[in-house]
Amino acid sequence: MFKGLSPDDDDCSRPKQKKKWKEFKARADLRLIYLFEVDGWIKGPQCEKWIRQFNDRTKHHMEPGTYRVLQEDNWGIPVSTEVTKFMKNTRIYLVNTTGNMTDLLTVIDDGLGQFMKDRIALKYSRHFEKNEENTGRWTTKGGFTEMDIRVFFSKWIAEAWEELKDEPEMILNTFNHCGFANDMYGRENHKVHLRHVFWYQVPPRSDEGKKFQPLTREEIQEGEERIRKFRSLPKKERKEIMNKQRKNTEDHSRNKKKI
Repeated sequence: MFKGLSPDDDDCSRPKQKKKWKEFKARADLRLIYLFEVDGWIKGPQCEKWIRQFNDRTKHHMEPGTYRVLQEDNWGIPVSTEVTKFMKNTRIYLVNTTGNMTDLLTVIDDGLGQFMKDRIALKYSRHFEKNEENTGRWTTKGGFTEMDIRVFFSKWIAEAWEELKDEPEMILNTFNHCGFANDMYGRENHKVHLRHVFWYQVPPRSDEGKKFQPLTREEIQEGEERIRKFRSLPKKERKEIMNKQRKNTEDHSRNKKKI
């Protein structure tokens, strides 16, 4: 992560950052878009730039009368009035994840991001298996530099992304599993599968045409309390609970297939 403003900014007053950016750009995998921020999360100017890039890359796939929906965490991202109008005019709609639930409910964290992380971890392991000398070069002085490591990860992330693009059905299913883009009348309830909120019982599939109703305040408070208690458990205990639930889910899926 580079400190300061986006290195794309030619007016950047930090020559060291410019030098690092030029070196990185010359070696990194340019299949990715790079945004840099010292705090580690995207901010207003970077977000506005990304939204415009997103529009340019996806507008050709839109059908008349449709929207593009972007999911963001409950903190939101401060964008200018100009960009807000731009999103409205280009039919881009932002939705927020419920507070403190980003890692549990978002399409990226629960599904696509996990797929990417698993692939990157595999490539990271193979990097050491391929050459045992690499192990020492990661930890000793005179070995790999921070720039070298950034370049490694840029290539692994790009390769993982290419693999993800080869799984279009998995991408679409992830939106259903998280309950993000499901039928509002309950006809796709059976597709919801919240791996990390394992105590949530999804309502049965409905073909009666009754529109979903928001959770009551009491239901929301009860859910938040259960999440707080779960997060307060020791890591080992949380992992045991998750593994048990995952096994139950897999057994249930196998039984459904047999039926």
